[in-house]
Amino acid sequence: MYLLRMLRNCLIQDNQIIGYKFVSLGKMTDFIKKGDDPTTAYEKACGQYGRVADAVKIIDPRTDEEVK
Repeated sequence: MYLLRMLRNCLIQDNQIIGYKFVSLGKMTDFIKKGDDPTTAYEKACGQYGRVADAVKIIDPRTDEEVK
């Protein structure tokens, strides 16, 4: 699994990660092996976990910068 975005709840006392968006690389390669093109396989293998709708900030984990 590769993290694409981390979702944070940035209230003053409660600055914690509440979810994330990810791509499952194993599933993506399985879709490609079955004949899907890489773009379709990537879209099928992406997912999210946690309270995505409640996120105040979306952070790129590689740079720790906010994403719009």
